[in-house]
Amino acid sequence: MKFITQSEVRLGNCLEILPEYYGAQADLILTSPPYFNQRECAASGKYGEYTSIREYFDDMERICWDLWEIAKPGAIFAINIGSDPDYDLPSWWSMMMEQKMGLKYIDRIAWLKGSGNVVRGFHIESHHKYYPFLAWEPVYIYHKNKSGTMEFPTFEDRFTDTISSLLRTNVWEIPQDNEAPWHPAPYPRKLAKNLIMCYSSANSIILDPFGGAMTTAVATQEIGGGRKYLCCELNLEFYERGQKRISSDSIQEGLF
Repeated sequence: MKFITQSEVRLGNCLEILPEYYGAQADLILTSPPYFNQRECAASGKYGEYTSIREYFDDMERICWDLWEIAKPGAIFAINIGSDPDYDLPSWWSMMMEQKMGLKYIDRIAWLKGSGNVVRGFHIESHHKYYPFLAWEPVYIYHKNKSGTMEFPTFEDRFTDTISSLLRTNVWEIPQDNEAPWHPAPYPRKLAKNLIMCYSSANSIILDPFGGAMTTAVATQEIGGGRKYLCCELNLEFYERGQKRISSDSIQEGLF
């Protein structure tokens, strides 16, 4: 077993990387899985190469069980599920997490994307096809605890007021930012920061198997408190640009 002793970004297929870290290590799984045939196929390493939705689900299920092996008892899973015009992906993820993995459902946060209603109208008018909830996306919160009891992480005093405000509602309005215009589907840093503040403690290990724009990494780095991240990314361009983003962000933080 390889131990996560420092923050790291790994280039490669998470199906090959994650088994290296088997053994309860991660406190928070924070990620946004790829859309069906809109990012790389883990099985082939090529963009949009899934031959069927069944193949996509098979890949995602294998990755879910890898995450299970790395997550500590009591770990939190925060999964942002994107929309798809043809398949009800959130329902599949819900079934996978609750029925197959036995995770305890905690909450479903509705992330309002600000301009999503404009994008939704554009898609429908341009493609003459119905598109589901582009104006918002769910973030499912699950707990790995067979007893069914969830104990919240120990919040740092500096976040108490912010967390109290966030947890009053499960509707978070957070506009998309433009920090990673080179990535087709980044989620905003503020969303990642909010989830990290609410669902991790100081010195936690945060795992993102679909690193993408490395938003999980830069948010973890910014919040600090001894937290470490492990991100995997299959796409070489995203990996290299993401590394630059992390380094640039680190330099900027050092100036203040």
